[in-house]
Amino acid sequence: MCLLGLAEVAMARGRPADAVRALEEARGYTAEGVSANWGETMRIPLGRARAQSGDIDGARTDLECGVRSAERIGEHDDAASGYVQLSEIARRDGDLAGARCLLERAREIVEPRQQRVDMASVAASTYSKLGCIAEQEGDLAEAARWHARAIGTLAEITVSLLPSNPTMATVVEGIAALSAARGEHARAAELLGLADMLQGFSNAASMEVIRAKAAIAAAVHDAAFEAAYARGRGLDRSYALAVTP
Repeated sequence: MCLLGLAEVAMARGRPADAVRALEEARGYTAEGVSANWGETMRIPLGRARAQSGDIDGARTDLECGVRSAERIGEHDDAASGYVQLSEIARRDGDLAGARCLLERAREIVEPRQQRVDMASVAASTYSKLGCIAEQEGDLAEAARWHARAIGTLAEITVSLLPSNPTMATVVEGIAALSAARGEHARAAELLGLADMLQGFSNAASMEVIRAKAAIAAAVHDAAFEAAYARGRGLDRSYALAVTP
């Protein structure tokens, strides 16, 4: 678990190669008999780290193996998370149809189990990414419906378990990209600032951050962006949970 935590810190700092090394070391311990099943599902975060380091073929292999193992042993949240990460690889390649198919596999897993607190974060991520695909395809109304479902999923679990800040940030980033697609550039910048506040950094690897920033930069001056971004950083979790896509 310590190595997994170190890997997450490395990812947050934009050092995916360090995350890969930490996760490979963790998998090495499983080969010594510490936990064989955990070692196989560990290939899902390892695949995510490899993807961010640029090793797409290795990432896909790890993710596919991790998903198969997670499904076999009934680790449904890990399996759904793996499908979401595989969909991100497809989307980066421009294969929106393939990405949607992978997200539908994730949705088949999460929808019957959405009320379980361990499934809520991956369910929200699944719905958010379906919204991102709809937005990229130009169906902004459908995108808004998916993003609203993602926010609603997180809001429903706040009584029993506080939602993960990184998951909340992912959902907010998706709504920022939707706002930018609508031409609501000041709101998009505010939402990017809010996502930054939620996870403590701007996620430079996020496709939604990249796309939203590009749209904003083409429409407003740097000073206006920075002012709106700062306003967003001054908001809080309760605001994030009440955001209307």
